[in-house]
Amino acid sequence: MPRKNLRIAIGQMDCVLGDVGANMATVERLAAEARDQGVELLVLPELALSGYEVGSKFTEASLTKGGKQIRTLKKLSREVGIVLGIIEETEDSEFFNSAMCLVGGEILHVHRKVYLPNYRGFDELRHFGTGRGVWAFDSPWGRMAILICGDAWHLPMPYLAAKDGADILLFLAASSTDALTPSISVRDAWERLNQTYALTLSAFVVFANRVGVEPDTDGGGKLNFWGGSHVCKPDGSFSAQAPIGEEHLLLDTLNLSELRRHRQILPFRRDDELRLTLEVGHRVLSDKSTRRDGFFGLISRSPQRKGQTRRAAVTNDVADEIDHLGSFGETDHSDAETRG
Repeated sequence: MPRKNLRIAIGQMDCVLGDVGANMATVERLAAEARDQGVELLVLPELALSGYEVGSKFTEASLTKGGKQIRTLKKLSREVGIVLGIIEETEDSEFFNSAMCLVGGEILHVHRKVYLPNYRGFDELRHFGTGRGVWAFDSPWGRMAILICGDAWHLPMPYLAAKDGADILLFLAASSTDALTPSISVRDAWERLNQTYALTLSAFVVFANRVGVEPDTDGGGKLNFWGGSHVCKPDGSFSAQAPIGEEHLLLDTLNLSELRRHRQILPFRRDDELRLTLEVGHRVLSDKSTRRDGFFGLISRSPQRKGQTRRAAVTNDVADEIDHLGSFGETDHSDAETRG
């Protein structure tokens, strides 16, 4: 039975670029500090063991399923659960920007980043494969889901994680200080975004960002990671916030009974209709696929069968995809996602 409280820590750490050994030492130190504070789950940032701008050396900083680093993490997780970002190398030598949750000496879940940025000097698509979705997973503290940085900027990802039963959304980031627009900073945007997700999805949002400076190998400048890790409660308020620009172990206790109380007051999550979302998505995708759209282009290129209209061909394809989505959450995908 899920527990009523979760003692959590966010390890807002700096990373040594490309040095897995040095970063693992930091993880071990933070895990020991968290354990001594009675923490049950330690959450660390995106690519915590490699740093962000590893460039063409990403293969040297990757982790494999049977590797020494994974064995070390499993050992640490016997005393405190750990969620952290890694470069995952599969048995087929494919590489992913991934995050894993380890508890009790075992890997509970691995998430592969879906939305890899390839804009404004970021080029993750050059090195990493693309994840295939988001799945909630069971833990000793209830149902959770992990998203990595850009995933959280695409509304369907947190929404689908919540519809798959996630009560705790873990967002791992390597977010730098570049302004989104002249009028809003990345920090302000993340805070507004996470408060909105917490309120509208009636969930806890745990945001783990890193600090430090790295050279921007593509843009020629520097990436300044701002920190500001935080926890949002289901009412959208902050329950804990880390300082800006410095390493910090942020402690908080999630009172899981707040989920029930908040959902009684504001039943957004209960009233939301996933089937309606899929039906409207079906119509929108079908409409876009039968006309040239100025931004998206022609979505579908599926061949028409004899005697079938173009719209019918597209509709069948979209219906097949919705049938696939209809089994969302019914299968445990954690093993299929785990390679590192």
